[in-house]
Amino acid sequence: MKIAVLFGSFNPMTNAHIAAMKTAMDHIMADMGLFVATNGQYLQRKAVKIGDPFCLTEEERREIIERVCDNWDKVSFWGYELGGINPNRYKTLCKIQKQYPDAQLYEIQGADKVHTLTKTASADNYLSQIHFAVLSRNDINLQQVIDNNPLLTSHKTSFTLLPALEDV
Repeated sequence: MKIAVLFGSFNPMTNAHIAAMKTAMDHIMADMGLFVATNGQYLQRKAVKIGDPFCLTEEERREIIERVCDNWDKVSFWGYELGGINPNRYKTLCKIQKQYPDAQLYEIQGADKVHTLTKTASADNYLSQIHFAVLSRNDINLQQVIDNNPLLTSHKTSFTLLPALEDV
């Protein structure tokens, strides 16, 4: 079983989020898709930091995501990223993996974010256990990003390049 996982603030959920999930699920032939929202503590801190007065509550974001998922077979809202004020994707993915022990998890992300994977405390474990469905973005050459980083190179089979999102 393959599960596509898309993290985001979803503040608000956009057509790009929906298109990213559809693109990833189609490309990797996922059996299931999960939306994981940034937790409210972190989102509020980030909104204050960047001076953005628009901040939906966790409940509002959950309701929006669940409404989108209501008409979408095999896609659901999983919950909020673990870690409170310091969210932790890897820890969240480990919890999802415990729920679906036989599944291959594919974290969906943009090519411009791949380099950040090596900056986490558990980078080697993260890259060993999770697959990545990477959306082409900003003309970034994913293969070059991987080739220029020894840790990413050692896990290059974990990456699947997806096409760029069109007109969203």
